[in-house]
Amino acid sequence: VFNMLDIPYFLDEQKAPLNHPLITLILAYVDMFIKGFERQTVLKFVKNPLFLEDKKKADNFENYLLQYKRNYRRIFNPFTFDAKGEIAIEELEVIRQKLCDLITHFSVKDMLNKLEAEKTLSNLALSLKEINEDEQSAITEQIYRSVVGLLDEMDLILSSVKLSCIEFKNIFSSGVSSLKLSIIPQYNDAVFVGEFKETALAKSKNLFVLGLTDAVPKISSDVSLISDNDISVLEEIKVLVEPKIRVVNHREREYLAMALASFE
Repeated sequence: VFNMLDIPYFLDEQKAPLNHPLITLILAYVDMFIKGFERQTVLKFVKNPLFLEDKKKADNFENYLLQYKRNYRRIFNPFTFDAKGEIAIEELEVIRQKLCDLITHFSVKDMLNKLEAEKTLSNLALSLKEINEDEQSAITEQIYRSVVGLLDEMDLILSSVKLSCIEFKNIFSSGVSSLKLSIIPQYNDAVFVGEFKETALAKSKNLFVLGLTDAVPKISSDVSLISDNDISVLEEIKVLVEPKIRVVNHREREYLAMALASFE
């Protein structure tokens, strides 16, 4: 409705970056090793903007592979035949050498460092901001640190385990699917759509509450491993456990009251 009426709005939700170029770059890199550098996996990696920004060069590289049937480990052989395209054979050979330098051994972190992915993403975030793509800019600013953090966690937890490329891909994909990137809320000059906790900070001129019933806020039941009665017993022997369920529920009611009173 907001789009139909050209009303600017901000929807407060965390974003899952599954289709971001950084994620697809890493998955394409892993797939090359899984499938023995099969042509389509190589092209998917080469055509990623974090590897090669020039689409024309990427297309000519693809044409060369198809024309001379370069597939699997033949990618490691130098390009010597004339290229029938707009890009000279020497330029295509530079791309091939750049690719081969990344696949002599399997290391996602080494690959990202050699491609200077962090720097490229930082520049991309600035470019997106300049054309008012604030949401994509915010995601791009955060994603490198989040992904490297995930890789660091994998190294820490699985340091003693030798993973196959397929196992690495499965674990990495699972971790990426749980990544959620937050965007700085936009409260001014736009309709803000969010949960009541975030709305309480907005101080809006007009406030609309949708779906407000006696089920809001959600009340937690006292079914934890340690109940409120257990916590009270522990307090008697100077063992402090916080917060109690009733305290949590009380806070939720406070947040809701603040949100409902947040209009000016």
